[in-house]
Amino acid sequence: MGKKGRVQLGKALEMMGKVKGRRDAKRLIGSGRVIVMGMVANSAAMKVELESMEKEVQVLEAEAGLAKEVQEGSSKRQKIEKNDDTHQFCVAYNKPCGMECTCAEGEGGTKTLLDIQPSLPSFHYKAVGRLDRHSCGLLLFSRFGTLTSALLAPKNAVEREYEIVVCGDVGEEGSEKARDIARRVCEGVQTDYGKFKGRIRWMKRCEEGEMWEHRSCTKGTGGERNDRWNDWAEGEGEEERVGRRGEEKGKEKEEVFSKIRVVVEEGKKRMVRRLFAGLTENFHVMNLKRVRYGGVEIGDLGVGRWRQLTEQETEFCKQCVKGFEEGGKEWI
Repeated sequence: MGKKGRVQLGKALEMMGKVKGRRDAKRLIGSGRVIVMGMVANSAAMKVELESMEKEVQVLEAEAGLAKEVQEGSSKRQKIEKNDDTHQFCVAYNKPCGMECTCAEGEGGTKTLLDIQPSLPSFHYKAVGRLDRHSCGLLLFSRFGTLTSALLAPKNAVEREYEIVVCGDVGEEGSEKARDIARRVCEGVQTDYGKFKGRIRWMKRCEEGEMWEHRSCTKGTGGERNDRWNDWAEGEGEEERVGRRGEEKGKEKEEVFSKIRVVVEEGKKRMVRRLFAGLTENFHVMNLKRVRYGGVEIGDLGVGRWRQLTEQETEFCKQCVKGFEEGGKEWI
């Protein structure tokens, strides 16, 4: 859009043509169908960047249906018609490393959700949360705002499971060091962005020369991504940053990498990366792949491919909505 600065979410929705005024914006946000940076928005007063609001703000309805609902002040949500194929209200996609979770055109040849091939069966599908550009793996798409809200809602505590590669040694399986790391992750790690915790399922050292998604996609995604330098210390100048990068890169060949399976119950921005960077070992996440979202697993789904949910996965979604709000029975 070419504009800079920040604006309240309610105003942003009005500028984007999603609502006609402040009251409509509050009603829409209160419905749980407005997602900002992958999280359900809860206030019209929160600030978003003007320059990137089209990417940051997501509305979980088809525009025609949304406009009618907002204008009428209806609290009703979309229902599954009797002749609807319930297996298609949500699909699973294996997002490639290097793709941005946005429906806008990519810059410099960067792939976005618009490049999914074959295309999703309906333009009503919206991504459930997001994975950053250099993360990969399971990404769900939903046609129903209530399901999306239920999957993202903190009170539902829907598990997200990730397979990550960190720069550092986690020790031998079952060793005192490995048990200590698992204990601290379970108890929670204090970071500059809050206290994050998870549950480690297993961890092991990577074999020498082992490849992973981000390590093999770097050249095709517009440059190298080094998560160890994502959150620079305040006051550090560009010369110090460049110098520290060069010094660390020179050591990388001698470093040990470890693979970890971790489960978290929140979807906060860069949570897993910050959780492990916050440990005393200062583990830097070099690769992050989501392999499970609640009852939906990525399985053997090919990279860049999508599939419909199984009956068991569909039932998980129904129960998730049922637990989210009283009206969830109509999903059964």
